[in-house]
Amino acid sequence: MTEIKLVSSWNSRIALLMVTVLLRIVSGIVVPDMFWHELEKPSGIRGGGDGNRSLIIAETMERYERNRLFSRSMPCIAKFLQDHSMSFRYPMSVFLQNSSNVERGTSVEIDLLVRTLQTETVTYTLNNVYKENDRNANVTSTVIVVVVENSIDIKRINCSYVRMCTYECEFVIIVARIFENDESFFREADALQQSMWLESVGRLVILGSTRETVLLAGTRSFKPEEFCAPSAPVLLGSCRTRPTAAVRGSTAWRLDAGPITGRDLSMNGCTLVVAYYDEPPYSFVNNETTDERILGLEGIMIEEILYSMNARLSREMVSSFSTNKSDEEDFRMIMDQTGDNGPADLLIGGLLWNPNEETDYTMAYDMVPVVWMTPVKANVSLRGLVAPFTMFVWVAILCVIFLGIVVQLFLIKGISFLDILALILGISVFRRPEQPSSRVLFLCWSLFGFFVAQYYLASLADQLVNASNLQIETMKELLSSGLELGGTLSYADLLNDIDEKDDDEEEDLVVRSIREKFRVLTYESYVRQLSDLLNGKDQSMALVVKLNVSNTRLNLLKGHVHALKENMGNHPLAIATWRGFPCLKKINIKMQELLEAGMMKYWARLFILNGNYYRSNENTNSDSDLNLDSVVPGFLLLIIGYLLGFCILIVEIIAYPSKLLA
Repeated sequence: MTEIKLVSSWNSRIALLMVTVLLRIVSGIVVPDMFWHELEKPSGIRGGGDGNRSLIIAETMERYERNRLFSRSMPCIAKFLQDHSMSFRYPMSVFLQNSSNVERGTSVEIDLLVRTLQTETVTYTLNNVYKENDRNANVTSTVIVVVVENSIDIKRINCSYVRMCTYECEFVIIVARIFENDESFFREADALQQSMWLESVGRLVILGSTRETVLLAGTRSFKPEEFCAPSAPVLLGSCRTRPTAAVRGSTAWRLDAGPITGRDLSMNGCTLVVAYYDEPPYSFVNNETTDERILGLEGIMIEEILYSMNARLSREMVSSFSTNKSDEEDFRMIMDQTGDNGPADLLIGGLLWNPNEETDYTMAYDMVPVVWMTPVKANVSLRGLVAPFTMFVWVAILCVIFLGIVVQLFLIKGISFLDILALILGISVFRRPEQPSSRVLFLCWSLFGFFVAQYYLASLADQLVNASNLQIETMKELLSSGLELGGTLSYADLLNDIDEKDDDEEEDLVVRSIREKFRVLTYESYVRQLSDLLNGKDQSMALVVKLNVSNTRLNLLKGHVHALKENMGNHPLAIATWRGFPCLKKINIKMQELLEAGMMKYWARLFILNGNYYRSNENTNSDSDLNLDSVVPGFLLLIIGYLLGFCILIVEIIAYPSKLLA
């Protein structure tokens, strides 16, 4: 028992010394119940006093030796974490393994870490508590520290650390045990690197202790000439451990040149899988050639960016969505699909920026308006007869006709009023004047009527149709129009966002009613329905449409569709990737350089203007073909003439019955 008391006395002195050292950086010490020393365990575990006393002494001495060796590493670990968190405004989160699932005696080092990491910038969370408590999902950190004993803990814990990570956050793994040599540490660091890569964590540093040194390891590049995966960790720095009595001295780290964290991984010629939609002008391929490059605005942009990063592309076309799942599940299915080229790393095709727990996006490279596109129903109206000319023109024509009547009554009587009216309308006159003055006047009226009739008839057909088109300008009118409402699931989510942000009760009711009538279409059905709408083949459904980029107007077929003036707002376009993608920062920098150089607008106009060149084997009707809507105004004028003729005939019968009956 004397030996046990002696060891306990040494542990008390070490603990008192650790508290004295950490008083400069510790704001409070919180020790969970599960991390108490095993000395407080029931005596039955130790044999109840009747077991072999030598085993108790050996176990206690082993714990003391481990405590002594690991306590010498504490100043180096605390110094690194303190310096690492100084540049961040937000707290550092520390994940601890649940020692109830670990064999007896392995929590000695973790217990020391718990006592050391209680600074004012540190909070820690047990992994099982985080997984079971959804409220912790809203807590994010710029630095995440994971304390494990080996790589098996990462696989066993199965916790999504990325959910706790802010943009470009840093991961630090502390291996809470003593390694025999540097080689064993690097083997364990490589296993930890690969395990964290499976958890979507690519950039991290690993701290581990040998008997005399604390080592810092991390990867600097991807494996060359294969699908991108982190290469083996290399030494980034080291810190010489000191005896407990020398803790008051300075703790110096010998670090590698350059920043330890925040450094982008070198692509090293590895291959990224880029999935894309056939969605001109954003992404498509030229089927007329053997060139596999992705064209379109986002296609050529990602091709150029990855080429400049010394990365290779593996291209996969995505066919469609599924309406039986949510948008997040659809996207996760696309990003996780494994084929010949493995899972997708990037997804392009005119996607709206909408990050979530599983999906991240690049910076927005443009803003596009999202509008309702409604069909135009051509209903002929008599208002189109006066629409070609403005009111000022009609007044001028009436004044000229009145002047002609005055001249005919008092001066030149060789031309009647009906002759003047016929000449203005461009109708041939059977009787020709005989006097020279009348002939000159006849010629003047003919030329005047020719010019007026040509200008009038040139726009009469369109005005007769457009004067009564079904013009829907607001979502309230759209709701009462009787049209079907449809779009993809991502557009339905936009309606939900509008519903949440709208403060006007009336507008909120309209949006909610539209959402209830909204029909969610698969991607293939949406493309087919939109094509029919733009070509005038289907006039039963209104669709949510994303207009083109870079202030380039959408080329709508005239007379077939109409865009609501009340749109659903401007939304950012971006490229999608999986949460935790390690190359996201570098891609954002490259995109910013292209934006500042004006390349985005240049590519956008290039592919929109030359879009028809890249569309192959499409059977489209020529705009020069005339359909029934084009000739309806002619039939209308003929019907109007017959009606006027019958009305005049009735007047003549009433006024001159004897002559007509004779």
